[in-house]
Amino acid sequence: MQVGILQFFGWRDRSVPLQSVYQSALDRFVIMDQPGYDAVWLAPVNATDDPSAISYAVTDYRAVRADYGTQADFKALAAEAHAHGLKVVIDVVHNHTSKGHPWFKAHPERYMRNPDGTPQFYFDWAHLINLDYGQAAVRREMTDAFEFNIDAAWNVV
Repeated sequence: MQVGILQFFGWRDRSVPLQSVYQSALDRFVIMDQPGYDAVWLAPVNATDDPSAISYAVTDYRAVRADYGTQADFKALAAEAHAHGLKVVIDVVHNHTSKGHPWFKAHPERYMRNPDGTPQFYFDWAHLINLDYGQAAVRREMTDAFEFNIDAAWNVV
């Protein structure tokens, strides 16, 4: 198995007219027509309050990152990948949300807590609060969110 890496998400050539990251990626699929490319891996695509290139701080599981483009741009990217015989792999972030996710204030019971009642997070990622899959509402919401993302990029691996 060979792995070919071609990064084209999370950056934009500021010398050309503004277009979404998804739109600019469409022009680069011709590069991936070479033997050895089987799939496109997409960094997390969901809306975020973290402007970094690859953000795991999801604020809306039913919206794409505005700085990457629109939902239509995302669907066009997936369709073009499939037209080039490429599978689409999405880095899905379903373990935690950003502290900025509306659930964090509206539904604090959906998050894991430390014994002292403070929100639980891994490592030093205090801005990424762990979801509590012991809660039926979390399982239901995340299943719906996963189905939404799969529908958006139909034929995703």
